[in-house]
Amino acid sequence: MVLQEWTAGGGEILLAGEVSAHSDPLDISVTFHLFDLVEEKHLVGKQYEGSVQLIRHMAHRIADEVVLQVTGERGVHTTKVAYVVAQGQSKEITTADFDGANIRPITQTSRSTFRPHGHLTARRSPSPLTSSEIPISI
Repeated sequence: MVLQEWTAGGGEILLAGEVSAHSDPLDISVTFHLFDLVEEKHLVGKQYEGSVQLIRHMAHRIADEVVLQVTGERGVHTTKVAYVVAQGQSKEITTADFDGANIRPITQTSRSTFRPHGHLTARRSPSPLTSSEIPISI
């Protein structure tokens, strides 16, 4: 890839990627590379593999990696948010992705819930994705 082609319009960062299907059409690979066009260098390249149902999660992982590489800070795209939903007389704890998708009730009681017992982060399940670094030279 010739990075100079992308700098003519004043670009500073380039994210390039592709999605490819495996022999099982429900499994995919998502590959991306992030380039610094000003310094003309490759910042990071990774590949995620998993079920096509996880493509949204893969995109969020890529977004987090871009934020990390550009700012040095962790991104929030894979963050879960916990909040209280009032349902009649009861209050239930619910979680969602940072953007409001994948809403999941944590409690389902008929009484008021004031705070979660324990730590929600301690209940994380392992990621169903596999990830690998991809070196590249320019």
